[in-house]
Amino acid sequence: MALITCKECQHQISSRAATCPSCGAPIARAPRKTSVGTIIAASLIVAVIVAAIANSNHSSTPDKNPIKTHAGLTDSVVVIANNNDFEWPAVTVYVNGTPLDGYSAGPYGPVPPNRVLRIPFSQFVRGDLRFNAYERKVNQVIVSVDGHDAPVFSFH
Repeated sequence: MALITCKECQHQISSRAATCPSCGAPIARAPRKTSVGTIIAASLIVAVIVAAIANSNHSSTPDKNPIKTHAGLTDSVVVIANNNDFEWPAVTVYVNGTPLDGYSAGPYGPVPPNRVLRIPFSQFVRGDLRFNAYERKVNQVIVSVDGHDAPVFSFH
């Protein structure tokens, strides 16, 4: 904190003061100088953020590389079917959210073609919490196979 001189009463006051504590005069602030480096740095940050958003919105298209699967539910399990003509090296299944905020189970694999996986609700975890089917209802299932778009199934 620097000291400046009040233009009205000539007392030394804080450069952060809005008014002079001695005479009450408002303190006129000099406009801050913005350096060219600051403007360039801010522009680069904005450009990186815009590029990241654009990339995240276009990184996965539904028809790019989908897997053929079906998801179903029973009272206690999620049922996933590999309907492709190739083996899935590994599959991870997410319930009620994305890989960042949902409950996950897996990876399971390899999963041969035409194989059905039955994953008990008790296998789904988020951090140290297990999915509790008595407290929650399964609303969404995401089937993730590396290198392929992850289909999303909704249940109501």
